[in-house]
Amino acid sequence: MSMFKVWLSSVQSVAEQCVQSVAKQFQRVWLAVFKVWLCCVQSVAMLCSNVAGQCSSVAKQCSSVAKQCSSVAKQCSSVAKQCSSVAKQCSSVAKQCSSVAKQCSVVQVWLSSVQCSSVAKQCSVFNVQVQVWLSSVQVQVWLSSVQVCSSVAKQCSVFKLFSVQVWLSSVQCSSVAKQCSSVAKQCSVFKCGSDQHKLASVPVYFSEHVEEVKHQYLETFDPRHYHRTFYSYLDEEVKFFLRRYHEIFTNDPLLSARCRSRRRVLEFGCGPVPVYAASAAFFSESITMAEIIPANRSEIESWMDCRPEALDWSPFFSYLASLGDGRKEEEITERLREVFQVVIPCDGTLEEPLAPIRQRYDVIMTTLCLEFATTTKDDYRTMLGRVVNLLRPGGVLLMAGALGNTSYSVGSTRYPSVSLQKEDLEEAVAAVGLRVASMATLERLTSSKEKPADHRGVFFVAAEKQGEPGV
Repeated sequence: MSMFKVWLSSVQSVAEQCVQSVAKQFQRVWLAVFKVWLCCVQSVAMLCSNVAGQCSSVAKQCSSVAKQCSSVAKQCSSVAKQCSSVAKQCSSVAKQCSSVAKQCSVVQVWLSSVQCSSVAKQCSVFNVQVQVWLSSVQVQVWLSSVQVCSSVAKQCSVFKLFSVQVWLSSVQCSSVAKQCSSVAKQCSVFKCGSDQHKLASVPVYFSEHVEEVKHQYLETFDPRHYHRTFYSYLDEEVKFFLRRYHEIFTNDPLLSARCRSRRRVLEFGCGPVPVYAASAAFFSESITMAEIIPANRSEIESWMDCRPEALDWSPFFSYLASLGDGRKEEEITERLREVFQVVIPCDGTLEEPLAPIRQRYDVIMTTLCLEFATTTKDDYRTMLGRVVNLLRPGGVLLMAGALGNTSYSVGSTRYPSVSLQKEDLEEAVAAVGLRVASMATLERLTSSKEKPADHRGVFFVAAEKQGEPGV
């Protein structure tokens, strides 16, 4: 028993020594591992601290760059606003310049009419009767008269342009002298009782129906409804009109022989439609449009000024571009806006349809107008004669319209017209002193559903006014 106790005691002693030894070794290993871990943690901490410092530096730099970008953005925004303001001012100035140019054109036209009126008065003062032409001596005395230039100068002085009094230069006096000479020649040619120049009888006055038709248009006509009804798409009849206008302004010797400086074009009764005049844009340096209905004039002005609410005529200009000459649609529209002068009021029932303007033109265009402003053939001839009076001697009338039409409708409103045949056109044109140069017709190619009108066809006439071409 004592031996067992001794053995157990020795075993316990050995075990304790082993445990102590293992514990010491474990403690040493743990301490070594802890030291290594602690070194790693310290290294990582230092590295993170360095990275944090660098990140902070980068953040500060980014913040500085952001502030600079914000400052640049503000400056760019300020510059953009200034540019926008300048652009608006430039646009406003451009519109004002365009408006002034149009007003200048109207003033020039008026001054021209005043000069013509003055010449006519001088004819009256010198007792120049229609049946007695002036002798060469009288013409020379008349042309040398200082009173003519003085009279015109006084009338010109009434109107001022930009506070500068309109003056009459020697060139203007020369122009008046030429007009006097032209009047003298006309007095010589159109003497009263001459059978050689006697024209067919044309009625002087209109029937009462003409005034009724005029008031109906002024009170009820809606240009936008008209556009939806008759110009919502490009039909074959409108193509016929555009093609004929294009051909005559481009290739026809009747017009191509005329010098460029004398190519003043008037479109009489243009309605809200700008596209027919576009055919003359590269022929003429000056296109004036005339229309009786104020709403139609407003639509023309909207399109010419490129306003967003303007009617869309792009399919028609695209067709014009497709007819040849290599011009694009944009070139045609820009050129038309460039040579367009002004849209003025007109009234075919007046002896002077453009009163108070008495300008005379080299070419007059009129499309789907006169036959829809009258209801009888006599009224048609009378109105045609008054339009022809706006032509210079030797000028050209281009007329497009409907054959056999008695009425057409825009919405629920019906508008009457005179029914014309080809023979009626030929008689009317001859009656007002014109010579037909060419005439083309086309049978109706649209249904009554497409076009609410009862016409049987359409026509295009080119006619020349007899007499020596004006200067």
